[in-house]
Amino acid sequence: MMRRRTEQAAPVTTARDKDLQRGAATVELGLVMALVMLLVVGIVDMGRAIHAYSALTHAAGRAARWAAVRSAQSEAPASLSMIEAKALSDTVGLDPEKVQVVTDYAPANAPGGIVSVSLSYDYQPLTPLGPSDLIRLTGASQITISY
Repeated sequence: MMRRRTEQAAPVTTARDKDLQRGAATVELGLVMALVMLLVVGIVDMGRAIHAYSALTHAAGRAARWAAVRSAQSEAPASLSMIEAKALSDTVGLDPEKVQVVTDYAPANAPGGIVSVSLSYDYQPLTPLGPSDLIRLTGASQITISY
């Protein structure tokens, strides 16, 4: 025996139903777009933070290398202010006013000693993270003094 298939009538859609569907789609679009924009801005923030960290690390390495070949016994010894100026000149894309430079010699500024250069930067993200929006980034380098 074959069963007969009963055909169902298509639901009747009124103009009011279509308006409600359009309104719901608009609200959904608004919610999704807000989340997508937050994600995009977060990705941009992460890229900016990685750039700032890379710039700090690069500048610390270059300043430490520069200081390592200019000990107190060399022809043109490097002073702490000269090392700070060198480090700040290499922090490309960062506000020099927000960069702190700390230089240390162990045990002394002489061949065989170690020069340490550390840079800190208070990074301000675009997206709010809480009550304190600043993130402290640090780049450091240590090199044995050669000359």
